[in-house]
Amino acid sequence: MIKLIAMDMDGTLLNDDHATISQRNLDALHAAAERGIEVVIASGRTWSLLEYIARNIGVVRYVLISNGAAILDLETGEWVLQVGMPEQQVLEFIRVLDDHDTPFELFCEGTAYMERKYQERAMQYVLSPAYGQLFRERMTLVDDLAPAIAGRTVEKIHVFHVEPEEREILTKALQAVGPFESACAYAANMEITSPDADKGRALSVLCRRLGIDASEVMAFGDADNDLGMLSWAGWSFAMGNGTDKAKAAAKYVTGLNSDSGVAQSVERYTLGQQN
Repeated sequence: MIKLIAMDMDGTLLNDDHATISQRNLDALHAAAERGIEVVIASGRTWSLLEYIARNIGVVRYVLISNGAAILDLETGEWVLQVGMPEQQVLEFIRVLDDHDTPFELFCEGTAYMERKYQERAMQYVLSPAYGQLFRERMTLVDDLAPAIAGRTVEKIHVFHVEPEEREILTKALQAVGPFESACAYAANMEITSPDADKGRALSVLCRRLGIDASEVMAFGDADNDLGMLSWAGWSFAMGNGTDKAKAAAKYVTGLNSDSGVAQSVERYTLGQQN
């Protein structure tokens, strides 16, 4: 019996505009929630870039953000989990990225920050015009990141675009600073978190809290930052548009994100409907 559904957003629940959700997906999630199933967002984004989606879905209590670096309880405002990187290490990461003149954003306690000098260049790499509008509206711009993050938990650094020939050079420069986990949500980006941040680990923490076993969890993802979650969940589905690694990690493959692939499997396996 499925008791919890966890979903990645970009390339999974969201349409190809990275901003909207199909009515079929919404209807399936609402029907699941009416049966008492927890509906959980599990995204690489931070909360400020997810809030409008959670409000749109309307039946979400828990959001797993920044590739599993944190879990927020929307009902109580409690941080169920926070896995950050050491502040000095983060400052050194920032120095390395500045040295490479690489646009990036930083996720800290649910808010996305960016230094003003990178905003216009970063806009070249936003996922879609619709997401670009959200990016402008929900990004907190600062002149200097150091004061903004002082004494706070930094969940993730997202580098928008790394040329293939630069990736190894940049990775080695970052590794010289200290340990980190590097994942990709799409081909050219780089997502830097603590080695202990992982969607699968975070989902297991939440499920222990809720008394839910892995065999009772349905998870959906499409990219390499979903691998831990897809490997852990008893009912895991890679999207038809997912990476080869995602499909190998998952137990099943569902339809395309653009064809309401989440709803297809929720309808079949939790609602007993024929697609």
